[in-house]
Amino acid sequence: MRIEQSECAVCGACVDICPLNVIERQGYKIVIQEGCSDCGDCFEVCPVSAIHFNDD
Repeated sequence: MRIEQSECAVCGACVDICPLNVIERQGYKIVIQEGCSDCGDCFEVCPVSAIHFNDD
């Protein structure tokens, strides 16, 4: 998974939904750390469609 920073609203919905707790807020951006399983939970919850699968 990757976050398109220019599209991200930094709302934190993805941080709250991540079952592995690998998504975190760092200042004014959201970052996906190592260990992401590409489950897609964050993709589904993102209100601005800023999260993409790596092959997109």
